[in-house]
Amino acid sequence: MKSPLPYKYYACSVAVPPVMRVRRPLEEEIYNRMSDGENILLRGIPKIGKSITTSAVISKAERETVLAGVPMIKTGEEVKGLFESMKSDEKMFILIEDFNRLSVLEPVEIRKILEKLNNPPKNVTVIISSLTNHILDGMMEKELGNYTIIDIRSISDIETDYLVREPARGYGIAYKTDAVEAIAKFSGRRPLEVFIMCYLTTSILDQHDLLRYGAPIGKEQVEHAMDLPILQMNSAGMSMISHYKRVFENCLDNDERMSLEMINAGFDIEDKKKLGRLEALGLVTGQRINGELLRDLIDSGFLGN
Repeated sequence: MKSPLPYKYYACSVAVPPVMRVRRPLEEEIYNRMSDGENILLRGIPKIGKSITTSAVISKAERETVLAGVPMIKTGEEVKGLFESMKSDEKMFILIEDFNRLSVLEPVEIRKILEKLNNPPKNVTVIISSLTNHILDGMMEKELGNYTIIDIRSISDIETDYLVREPARGYGIAYKTDAVEAIAKFSGRRPLEVFIMCYLTTSILDQHDLLRYGAPIGKEQVEHAMDLPILQMNSAGMSMISHYKRVFENCLDNDERMSLEMINAGFDIEDKKKLGRLEALGLVTGQRINGELLRDLIDSGFLGN
């Protein structure tokens, strides 16, 4: 009988269950800021953890204040009407998700929406969640002066360790320290990649009936699973590669893509603002690519195809 462990990791890569929430300090920080009346703009690349973070914050807010759901807004007048309807003595939190979908609108319309969003009623606190988008980000930074911008980055080594080990605890499967370090190194400590790398590693072991013997998983097994040709033969591996392509195409402009390629080739980026944005996205650390798989994909030219 095959082990259910690989599919547990895969399920986490699709939808992270509450027990696997590792950004609780960030959730608490955002909630406290909103309780103090700060409006929040939460940004990040796909699958970095925006939805689970906002859902945790809003879940806590539901117990203590009025919460308003907001349909997709398409004009500044809709925002104005929404805010007018919410004016009261009652404190309200509202969540606007997937703001990046508005990138299809004309810039003049987007600016009108942002201008209205920047001035909610005194009783209303807003949290906007948006996929990092090279078209929208500059406009949001300029127009949303009354918002605190929080970029969701990679998780810590301790948090990565938890995501790797916790699903395996009930199956008698252990990871050697060097295996966890290899997963962190390959993934850049981004949750989606961590879960898929664990899925691929345990799936390959399970195919050879090696999981049921309970031998600790080591660095060698992780490195084998992360070999690029093996990734390209696996649907989960290809989904991870497609994820990187979406980041390249939708989150970065041409200059930022070129900067990543230059860093990967060993050149330093002197433009601190540009470097800071790539760090905020969790794609670089200092002047180094964050994640060996990302580095390998840039080397191969696969992301430019």
